[in-house]
Amino acid sequence: MIDIDAWKVYYSDDKNLEKISSYCKYREIVIMRMIRDKKIVLRSLKIFKPEHLIFWIERLNLKNTLFDIYHSVASVKIPFPISPDLHKLKETREYLNIHWNQILTGFDLFVDFDIETNEDRPKAKEYALMLAIELKKQGYTQTEVWDTSRGFHLWDRGKWEPLFIKNLIMDTCLELGIPMSMPIKEINGKRYKARGKKWIEMKGDEEIPIASKPWVDCGIYDIRRIKKVPFSLHSKTGKPVLRIL
Repeated sequence: MIDIDAWKVYYSDDKNLEKISSYCKYREIVIMRMIRDKKIVLRSLKIFKPEHLIFWIERLNLKNTLFDIYHSVASVKIPFPISPDLHKLKETREYLNIHWNQILTGFDLFVDFDIETNEDRPKAKEYALMLAIELKKQGYTQTEVWDTSRGFHLWDRGKWEPLFIKNLIMDTCLELGIPMSMPIKEINGKRYKARGKKWIEMKGDEEIPIASKPWVDCGIYDIRRIKKVPFSLHSKTGKPVLRIL
């Protein structure tokens, strides 16, 4: 059960608002709020300063409503202010859908470790730290590990291609023995599955192997992917997203 009073206090604290908004710059911002057990998605928003975050918190009554705030894994430069009129957000979405590649300035290294229950958290954390250390050895020295209070995120801000990152993460997970949600990859039109520390070609009628959580979500590598904003609260736990490495 979320303590709504603690929720209000957290989102009234200037230091918290400053930290959250600092991670929203040059990103598409998405807010998902819970109203009567329904998830309402507000997309796309633009936040550069604490004042912008405060505006949307007040505009949407978010101190009294559980919500999650996300930012795009891609960095973008939206060339105009976002209207406070909620009915005009559709126009913004349509513009971004058409011009996304023109306003794109980068794509981060991002890894999402999913869990099934809280009992999975220690193992998920172990995997996350293991992968982060290996990535640092490979030269991705700015890789960070963030605890979302459910799963874990790895994050390194940069200018990579989603497919490059996907292959990097899958190959590294294969080497380390870290479970993946879809432990298959396509090479030159052929499908391969993870077995031991090798990619083995699959037969035409062979079923996709199934792993169990905690695992690395391999289905997240598209150019419009979003992730939880650091230091924001998780609507299921009431706890903030915090960096642990």
